[in-house]
Amino acid sequence: MTPPPDLPARLADLAIEAGRADLAGDLLRRAAALPPVPAGATAAAAHQAGLNHLSAGRFAEAEAALLLAIRLAPGTAAIHDHLGVALANQQRYAEAAATFGLAARLAPGDPSPRRNRVQACLDGRDFAGAASAARDALELEPDAEALVLHLAVALTGLKQFAAAAAALAPLAAGPSPSAAVWNRLGVVRGLAGDAAGAADCFRKHIDLEPESGGAYANLAAAYGKLNRWADAADAGRRAVALDPNHAGGWANLGNAYRDLGRLDDALHALQQAIRLDPTQADAVGNYALTLTMRGDPRAALPWYDRALQLKPAAPEVRFNRAVALLSLGDYAAGWKEYEWRWGTEQMRGQTRTRAVPAWRGEPLAGKTLLVYAEQGHGDTLQFIRLVTPLAAAGARIVVVAADPVRRLLATVAGVAEVVGPGDEVAGVHYQTPLLTLPLLTGLRVETIPAGVPYVTAPTDAVEKWRAPVAALPGRTVGIAWQGNPAHIGDRWRSVPLNAFAPLAAVPGVTLVSLQKGPGAEQLTDAPFPVVDLAADITGDFGDTAGLLMSLDLVVTIDSAAAHLAGALGRPAWVALPVNADWRWLRGRDDSPWHPTVKLFRQERFGEWPAVFARMAAELAAG
Repeated sequence: MTPPPDLPARLADLAIEAGRADLAGDLLRRAAALPPVPAGATAAAAHQAGLNHLSAGRFAEAEAALLLAIRLAPGTAAIHDHLGVALANQQRYAEAAATFGLAARLAPGDPSPRRNRVQACLDGRDFAGAASAARDALELEPDAEALVLHLAVALTGLKQFAAAAAALAPLAAGPSPSAAVWNRLGVVRGLAGDAAGAADCFRKHIDLEPESGGAYANLAAAYGKLNRWADAADAGRRAVALDPNHAGGWANLGNAYRDLGRLDDALHALQQAIRLDPTQADAVGNYALTLTMRGDPRAALPWYDRALQLKPAAPEVRFNRAVALLSLGDYAAGWKEYEWRWGTEQMRGQTRTRAVPAWRGEPLAGKTLLVYAEQGHGDTLQFIRLVTPLAAAGARIVVVAADPVRRLLATVAGVAEVVGPGDEVAGVHYQTPLLTLPLLTGLRVETIPAGVPYVTAPTDAVEKWRAPVAALPGRTVGIAWQGNPAHIGDRWRSVPLNAFAPLAAVPGVTLVSLQKGPGAEQLTDAPFPVVDLAADITGDFGDTAGLLMSLDLVVTIDSAAAHLAGALGRPAWVALPVNADWRWLRGRDDSPWHPTVKLFRQERFGEWPAVFARMAAELAAG
């Protein structure tokens, strides 16, 4: 007995319709090579044998039996549907989806193969196919919640978050939305960047299923995005209490503990997450990040590598690995990885590129290079020195920067022009972000251009501050205690004003506030005398530079004030946390970037008093 003549054509036609021409050819070849049908075989018996194999989990045997049944009864939709199940259980999802599609065409009123086709596409991560299949299935079952949820999953996979939310909206607005609806809508809102909306959905999920560890795990993640770290830890603890084997719950609890500075607890929780699910790349990467925060980037590197084996294209992990490498002084590897910053949540969308080629190291003699500042003002002040050798090689350097630093940048050797982000610049040959220059120029620790000063305070600013500072008694020490609150690590680097109390107690010292914006309000209730000259700073770093030129010393946390003092060649002391930023390296009290800067590091995470006590002792001695 030979196969029905239209079977190969039917299968191949459906495969082509599913966009799988390769599968169509394979199906035709397999159909042509089928052995003769055994004598006495019937479609019903073969179908039943296939079902028996499916029930027993023998999926290859089920496939063989069902293929025989199809040869005997090619128009029976149920057999094709069951064959799709056998294929899906062998993780042959594209074939399964095509097979379910054929079953749906043979039985257009049966919802089962349509539903199965959606699931096969989702399992195979064919989100476009799943979205199309879900919409097709919804034509038959327009009120099926499960199909709407599947459609939302598919659209989420396609990063069409607004469409996913729109698909779920009628269910959420209905008289009694299910826990599954709130959970999926929460996931969608979270991925769309609406952490507050996500948290609201997860709380509604918990109202319906108060014993759901997964709901609390999701709530912990949403609270973490809102910087509600104590609430995130509470939700994470509830998640693992309800479900001790929930890897995601442990991972989110670990993240919350890390954000609270409870690093040992964070490492323990993340270890539990990794034990429960060793393939959880984010948990492995966060374990590495926590080790880095504890001041041990060398121990973190193997964990970053392990995370990248699980998920090679993970921008956050790649960036964090770059930070670890740079902090260890491995600039050769670190600058390459640092380019992943553009894919991180913090930096994504911040590029200010123009319609000119990116500079990749081509000769620059006679060319104009547009260099645009990125990240914070401190980064700009630290790295702007790298344009001077390029100008010496014949490049015309145009810098794109924000107003507060433009006047100072114009004083850097080799800078021909400084423009604002929206200004037009003609005749540009190449462009580059400022912090990509270390990669392009092959910068190493030992080759950092350390000549200071490399910026010059404007003459009018120097004159403005000369007399007011000269009128102050004793040694004048400028202080800054608060960085930009928007900085991801600000809570670890900033200190309260009262941390400077030991310095205020040193005889013959006058403290002068350099603090502008957030943190300046603490001066109202300062527990010791501080002269607030910052109130008269215009907001331009050139004005601040003029003030620094008259002070005897600057004492600051890791902020733009440190880099400004260093760029001016002024003496400065910088208080650093255990998890100091990569630019300060590790295990040293000097900086190859700033030869006039001395570093005072925490010995234990979060403990500042000993740092300022050492500063006060050195100030008193000298």
